[in-house]
Amino acid sequence: MTYYVFGIGGTGARCLESLIYLCAMGLGPEKLHPILVDPDTGNGNLCRTRELIIKYKEIRDKVNYAPKDKGSFFYTDVLYQDTQNDDTTQVRIPNVFNPNSDLPPGMNTLRHFIEYNTDLAATDSKYLADLLFSSDEMDMDMAQGYRGVPSIGSVLMTNVQKHPFWQVLKAALQNDLDSKVFIFASVFGGTGASGYPVISQLLKMASKTSRIGGALLLPYFKLPDPKNLINQINNLEQEKVLPDSNSFMINAKAACEFYQNNFSGIDSNYVLGDDLDNCMQYENYSIGSKDQKNDAHMIEMIAAYAAVDFWEKTEDNYKTFYQIQVNNPTDSEPSSTDIIAKDIPHIKKGLIFERFSLLFHYVKELYDQMDKSNSNLLDKVAWLRDLKYRGNDVVRDRNEIKPLIEFCDSFKNWIHQTHTNRARLDILDPELVLTCLVSQNKEDYTKPPINHIDTKLCGKHRSKSNLSEALLKALSLAKIEKRGN
Repeated sequence: MTYYVFGIGGTGARCLESLIYLCAMGLGPEKLHPILVDPDTGNGNLCRTRELIIKYKEIRDKVNYAPKDKGSFFYTDVLYQDTQNDDTTQVRIPNVFNPNSDLPPGMNTLRHFIEYNTDLAATDSKYLADLLFSSDEMDMDMAQGYRGVPSIGSVLMTNVQKHPFWQVLKAALQNDLDSKVFIFASVFGGTGASGYPVISQLLKMASKTSRIGGALLLPYFKLPDPKNLINQINNLEQEKVLPDSNSFMINAKAACEFYQNNFSGIDSNYVLGDDLDNCMQYENYSIGSKDQKNDAHMIEMIAAYAAVDFWEKTEDNYKTFYQIQVNNPTDSEPSSTDIIAKDIPHIKKGLIFERFSLLFHYVKELYDQMDKSNSNLLDKVAWLRDLKYRGNDVVRDRNEIKPLIEFCDSFKNWIHQTHTNRARLDILDPELVLTCLVSQNKEDYTKPPINHIDTKLCGKHRSKSNLSEALLKALSLAKIEKRGN
């Protein structure tokens, strides 16, 4: 069964980015079909997530996992094609969808979409449009999103059901009685806030048996005051509609009341947020395109855990609304807002952050020996020897694990960003320094080098496979043993 996960807008894309990392750690479903929804397909956050998915798929395509291997690194098969539909291919469900795709270039305005100056002009509906939208809002260029005005975006989002792929998705959901869909979106901005209510309801109407859930993100960051932005950034001087974080809480309150009163048909809504008065401000703000690339946030990772939780639910074990709350701050430590290991849901699933960080160190060290053509040392690596790999063979095939090296580098950046938020994760060292890797137990890795893990990987495989598959299967089976005793 395929798990369809929508990431709507910039926040949705970053939540999906976190889910891809959880899949790499072994927490994901067997098959995941990501769908990024954004009118700004050049958005830096969307592009970063898309590039991460491509790296993930390049690694995963080299590994042949069986269902019994669930929990292994990169176990989830992410369904992604880096091409668009065209007249020569069978219609398929896209991985990136632009709700403005029907609008001709240069006509990305609400005025054009609702045909205000033509069909609408001779009807009373024109006065309704005047009542609902200002002239600036109707003339706003929507090519880079909906600027914190979800009422505009919702009009465009309804258009999704007219696209050919919608019938393909609808049929796929109807043919699988156990199908599930999850949606990541903010409730305080523009694109996500406009997309979540529309797409979730359309999905539920398309397939009554499908389970539909989503993560509703309340405000967890602030933007510079748009009045100051006009004076600071030359390319914004002509913009008349800009998102304003002063209205985030008002938007979120209205949205939550709407969901509470109207969303009993959606199976599960997970509500997450931060203290807006104390949360971080995105200083390097851009209204869209490649410059809109914000750091990852720990709230987005918690949203990814919500997607995992929804996937794992069985039978009728669903609630319409979940409020996810961490233990910190506590009455005894009111100044502490750090999110520690016991605050997140993985505590019963093993130390996945620690395990993947060890993979990061091991792969980097192994690749360093390959890059130095140190075949004599590689001949002594126990698990390679067990698989009949010679050092010269490993050196020759070193480019095969380059995608894994690149993915691990991205993981390190993601860890750094989530561990340096205002309300930060405090699970690992932000720089993944091995000698103090685990925040709560810094002494665990003070003594032995990482390659001592080799002796635990012998005799685990029945046949030789490609280097990437051998490496991931071997390290997925490795056990963490506490050291320094």
